Amino acid sequence: MEVKILGGTGLHASERKAVERMEAELRASWFAYASLLVADDQGSMDVDTLIITHDRLLLVELKEWNGKLESSDGQWYINGKPRGKSPYEIKRVHAIRLQNLIKRELEHKLGYFPQVEAHVVLCGTATPDNLSSSEKRYVHNLEDFLEISGRDKYEALVEDKSKAIYFIFDKSGKPRPNSQECLPIFRTFFGGHRVKPKEYRPHHFIAENVPWFNHRNGLYKEYKGYHEEQANDIALIRRWNFTQLGIGNATQSQWGEIALRESRVIRHAKKNSSPLEEYLLKPLVPLGESDITEDVTELYELRRTFVRLDEYVSSKGAKSSPDVRLDWVRALLAPFAELHGLGIGHRDIDLHNLWYATEQRSILVSGFSASFFPERGTVNDLRMHLQGSHLHLPEDALWEDGDIIDPFRLDVFMLAAVAYRICYPESSLEFEENSVPTWAPPKEDPYDGLLDEWFKKGLDWSPDERFSSASQQLADFNSITKREYEGEVDTSDLLASLSKGDFIKRGWSTFNIYQYFPPLPGENPGAGSKLTYRCTFENEEALCKLWPQVIVNPSLPGINRRVVNFRSRVEKVQDSLLSTPKILDYGLLEAGGLYIVTKFESGESWIECSKKLSSIQIFKLGLSLIKVVERTMP
Repeated sequence: MEVKILGGTGLHASERKAVERMEAELRASWFAYASLLVADDQGSMDVDTLIITHDRLLLVELKEWNGKLESSDGQWYINGKPRGKSPYEIKRVHAIRLQNLIKRELEHKLGYFPQVEAHVVLCGTATPDNLSSSEKRYVHNLEDFLEISGRDKYEALVEDKSKAIYFIFDKSGKPRPNSQECLPIFRTFFGGHRVKPKEYRPHHFIAENVPWFNHRNGLYKEYKGYHEEQANDIALIRRWNFTQLGIGNATQSQWGEIALRESRVIRHAKKNSSPLEEYLLKPLVPLGESDITEDVTELYELRRTFVRLDEYVSSKGAKSSPDVRLDWVRALLAPFAELHGLGIGHRDIDLHNLWYATEQRSILVSGFSASFFPERGTVNDLRMHLQGSHLHLPEDALWEDGDIIDPFRLDVFMLAAVAYRICYPESSLEFEENSVPTWAPPKEDPYDGLLDEWFKKGLDWSPDERFSSASQQLADFNSITKREYEGEVDTSDLLASLSKGDFIKRGWSTFNIYQYFPPLPGENPGAGSKLTYRCTFENEEALCKLWPQVIVNPSLPGINRRVVNFRSRVEKVQDSLLSTPKILDYGLLEAGGLYIVTKFESGESWIECSKKLSSIQIFKLGLSLIKVVERTMP
């Protein structure tokens, strides 16, 4: 059977193999389309495979599911875990819609409209045995479905439409769907505006067409994805290709040790109540070993304020001040200090799996597939193959089989290499013949040699000469930079200035915020690094903004400066005659958190308001806004 695949990335590996088997084993006179989206007046329909047979069209949904498949109240479950609404019921409705669309668009050309019939084909180990009888009739394992080339097997599998088939084709003499008269009509329709290639759409997130990152050994690709209904919801989509590991590492449990490693690190951090949890991307879909396939997909939440660090450094690095770049290095080292404190080594640190959170000015970490994790053992024999970074390490060039490699000192080396790129965006390390980087003085050094010894120690080819962990690396970095690049005021002075007055709310936590500024009925503050909600304060409707993760700490000079600047700007606005909402309260919570409460001013959003204004009015308002902002600057 000839098959035309429209969107190759829209199929899972096992689904593509199923399509290839259909192509090889089903009747040569049939024709099929695979991996496409068909649009009618109700929206798009996701089609895995559509087979044009001699008497009807078979709409085939492919499911790569492993384990025990059951159904209850219209929902399907694998190993007791919900998998959503019955795929057969979804495809049954799609078949009706597709049949109506073809009737409207093609009946006058074909002389009739063919029946469209829905079936689900299971490509994994799951079977239809425990489904309801009404569904089981249309759900098959792949081997059974591939037998439909035989007449008896075909008629046993499809619905009995013998009367309609006899009337249309035998009595009326209409050409069959797979005839040379009809196939060109179908090809024109499926090449038209109502059909497009199927997108890669895991768990309702639509992946961009071009990968965000390609693993150097082809082990996975990462995509940026947007939720199909909420475009503001963004995900990091990591799609594995475990066939690249070879037949020596081809079991589900071996793949699970790699693909599940990141989620296990996150659970370990939660179990130990570690701050590390705040430095990790949050998984959107929990996975278990039964979910692992050769091309399993991981999804992680990306807030709109998260920027991939390689992109952020490329766009902002050279333009940013030396002070700011030092803050970035502190933000880089902080999560790894927590990680090493839990006994976990990352072993694949690079700008592509680091994320700058612009709102809280911290760096988050992803990409733990090569990590050293005491509770789960190690993947040491695969580390070099799993590593996505192109960085070559001294241990890889000089160590021999059987040598013990310290995962924490590996991280120290890679952190120093990343920090060099942050501090000196216009310079690069030198590389020896074996491609291992070594210290090189930067072309331009805004720190006048202050960091030289720190970099030399971190990049030493002898692990014993490096910092023992990221904690020691961070402590040494803070020690040498805390006075030279704190600006005009040092840390002790900054903390003292914050203690003046009642800016610090002694004994307060986020609980007190909700107590003193209770949300209005129907308002849900939600969760995250910034919360905004309407509330009441002294019988007035107000707006509360809360940053619950902001803390003041001597080891975080960059954050301390920003808190001081926040206070000074608020006080400047209070003392001015600016046309801004009245400030009702603000401060720093002793238990952690920064907040401001302003009078709620009802009005239109700028987008809605600007629709009613002329270009000149928009220009004048924009100019006024600039003047207001200028007057708030310190």
